[in-house]
Amino acid sequence: MTGPLADYRQPEAWGVGARSYDAAMVPLTSLFAASMLDELGVLPGATGIRLLDVAAGTGALALEAVRRGASVLATDFAPGMVAVLRQHLAEAGLTAEVQTMDGQALSVGDGAFDVATSNFGLIFFPDRAKGLAELHRALRPGGHVGIACWDLDSSVQRLLGAAVDRVVPDRTPPPPPVWAALGTADGLRSALSGAGFAGVRVQRATHHWPLEDPAAFFRAAPDGSPTLRVLFAELGDALIDRAAAAFADVVSERRGPEGLPMSAFIGVGTRA
Repeated sequence: MTGPLADYRQPEAWGVGARSYDAAMVPLTSLFAASMLDELGVLPGATGIRLLDVAAGTGALALEAVRRGASVLATDFAPGMVAVLRQHLAEAGLTAEVQTMDGQALSVGDGAFDVATSNFGLIFFPDRAKGLAELHRALRPGGHVGIACWDLDSSVQRLLGAAVDRVVPDRTPPPPPVWAALGTADGLRSALSGAGFAGVRVQRATHHWPLEDPAAFFRAAPDGSPTLRVLFAELGDALIDRAAAAFADVVSERRGPEGLPMSAFIGVGTRA
């Protein structure tokens, strides 16, 4: 694959934008991380739970799991993400094991963990089935998995696309996001069941995103997420400001008193 979508397969594409991603997206993804941990029963006082967080990014879920008492191994294939995660741990005075590791070929023992998670990470894997198989292998029998994926009908990519449509109304529709197959309750349920997990349940969670400066977020979006760059490929410099203003309008129209409602699916299951 060539062009804007090719980057998302490379560690460097994510690592170079790690700080931008951390600043822009973690205030939102951390809300869903807390919901996933609640669903998995990783509650405050969860001492003794061994948790593997795959494609951990800058640590939204891993940090919260450590705060709740879990023993955490956080992994990501992008050294830049790993570096920011380690910095957050040090600044917070928290302890976790952090390793650079490909989630499609984990260097962990079979059955080594009680809980395995991926908070908006595995959904970008080129081979998601292999990633799910690795999570299944890493869990002990009776261990629990948790996966979060954006709702196709309520995602950052859809909001950005709506803004671009206002500026370029006759544009060629972009391809579906790379995670589209998991962006519905049925799709996520099917993926987890197909990977051998039992008792699969999928919940649609909604949180409110403050997003104080939508126009600034729009301009920075491709810096932190290579999969969003395709949305900007057709915009020259002359259109960026107009599209950023349109994005601010889109957010204003949808924002409620508590912020901008955003939804994702959280799927959990058990290794039999």
